[in-house]
Amino acid sequence: VARRGGIIDFYSWQAEEPLRVELFDDEIESIRAFDIHHQSSVRKLDEAEVIFHLADGDADTGAVRDYLQKGDILVAVAVDVESAQVRITSGASPSGGIEDFSCALLENPLGVFDASDFVMHEVRRQQFEKQVRDWHEAKWRVVIFFHNEAEKERFAEVCDPSIKDAVEPVLGLLYRGFTAPSARLAVLTGAEIFGRHQTVRRVRGSKLDETATLRKARDVLRDLRVGDMVVHMDHGIGRFSEVQMREAGKRKEEVLVIEYADQARLFVPLGQAHLVSRYVGVGGKKPELSKLGDARWQRARKNAERSVEEFAARMLTIAAERQSVQGTAHPADGKWQVEFEESFLYHETPDQLRCVEEIKRDMESEKPMDRLLCADVGFGKTEVAIRAAFKAVMGGRQVAILVPTTVLARQHWQTIRQRMSEFPVTVEMLCRLTPKHREKGILKGITDGSVDIVVGTHRLISKDVRYKDLGLVVVDEEQRFGVKHKEKFKDLFRLVDVLTLSATPIPRTLYLALMGMRDMSTIETPPPNKQAVQTIICPYDERVIRAAVDAELDRGGQVFFLHNRVMSIAKVAAKIRSLCPRARVLVGHGQMDETLLENVM
Repeated sequence: VARRGGIIDFYSWQAEEPLRVELFDDEIESIRAFDIHHQSSVRKLDEAEVIFHLADGDADTGAVRDYLQKGDILVAVAVDVESAQVRITSGASPSGGIEDFSCALLENPLGVFDASDFVMHEVRRQQFEKQVRDWHEAKWRVVIFFHNEAEKERFAEVCDPSIKDAVEPVLGLLYRGFTAPSARLAVLTGAEIFGRHQTVRRVRGSKLDETATLRKARDVLRDLRVGDMVVHMDHGIGRFSEVQMREAGKRKEEVLVIEYADQARLFVPLGQAHLVSRYVGVGGKKPELSKLGDARWQRARKNAERSVEEFAARMLTIAAERQSVQGTAHPADGKWQVEFEESFLYHETPDQLRCVEEIKRDMESEKPMDRLLCADVGFGKTEVAIRAAFKAVMGGRQVAILVPTTVLARQHWQTIRQRMSEFPVTVEMLCRLTPKHREKGILKGITDGSVDIVVGTHRLISKDVRYKDLGLVVVDEEQRFGVKHKEKFKDLFRLVDVLTLSATPIPRTLYLALMGMRDMSTIETPPPNKQAVQTIICPYDERVIRAAVDAELDRGGQVFFLHNRVMSIAKVAAKIRSLCPRARVLVGHGQMDETLLENVM
């Protein structure tokens, strides 16, 4: 059946041509047979008979109940149920088939619903609540298994309050419910209540199961190289040796070979490859190999799990305190703030101005700010952050700007010093590149308050850095910091405003912002005349490299050529020099002497 306004087309299995019925209000104006290909009328009819399509085209092979499975819900939709029933009964001969189509066929009729308001889950819910009341009156115990806490909370929201005391909600995994009449026990699942069922069952040993296992193994092997340190969930840290074939009963299977302390070897079948992952450590220290069968690994795992739980609890406590405590509000904009913002050499975008106002509103509030500023590269995040920093300094507070690299620290330090050069603001940099003789004076200035803004790397959260009156922390490129580094400022200074900058926020940060647990500002429009960034991905081709470098040199610009290995970076630099003889090529990396790296930059 197809309906378009006042026209209804019937494609009945027993008719040679489909029928088109035209309605005027609630009356039939005409009935025509029409050509399905040309959509043109074939002939006009005075009356027509349309038989419902039942299974295999057998219209008289049983009652409606024969086509229903246990638990199915039958919905009869009619504009006028009573008159429709009269017309069906008077126009059909008694055959035990279609004329008996009514709610009387059902053992537990649910009633009649308005078709315009009809939704399937509403019928399911009413049926469920009626059944629970019946069980409760019969002194049955009703237990419902929910897959997760969210499903459990959803049930509490939508179910009738009158049955809440009649059911016992629990968390657990159960595929389907069951009843035990002898024990007067009914066990249900949230999936059954909400109408969500698994459509595919995974059978062990099946092709589906095998494919999933091989996919996991392939993902693990793709990241591993011979000699890489790996972690087995149950046995600890080892060294990946090789993949080899070994006999397992009457068949051969591939296994991962992992070396442990005392030259012990562990053979991990590919079916258990998901238990193995590449070792990712901190601090650059090479880990010791674990001993197979040693209990120290399990103790280390438990300690790590406990540390994570404690850290998460501390984060929650800090967040709760920052929400509840009363901080220090920054004063409203003064004359110097206006002059500083007017000294900006470019035209601000509307998004920039809106973000500045949102941040200022937070800073002038007594509630500590925790705002994410999200914008693409070159859209003006830095200028927005600089205006916030200047506002904090004008209010007599200090500002710490935390960046992930020494190169970025120097860049921000130079930019901020240049922007604030006409105002009495002291800006310093504190990182690995800072000379020792200057570092002592900078630390003293931070402590006595003579340093207004300090830009730096992780050095800013060292124990010897003591702020006199820190009012604002700006975290740039937050995705490159660990959670502990970002939370340490909030822990040490719980009344401090925090502004986070990122073009690509990590999922946790973005999730907190989208959930409203932290505020978010976005700059979506680029500055005027900003050119789009062109990204080209292609195989290594020296002709492409030469052409790109020459084009940039002809423009009077600079080129950054990134290489991922310090060991071979000098060879790459020599290759660039030979390809582009007119270019002056310098090398910089994180393992260089501070003075040399500073000179390169």
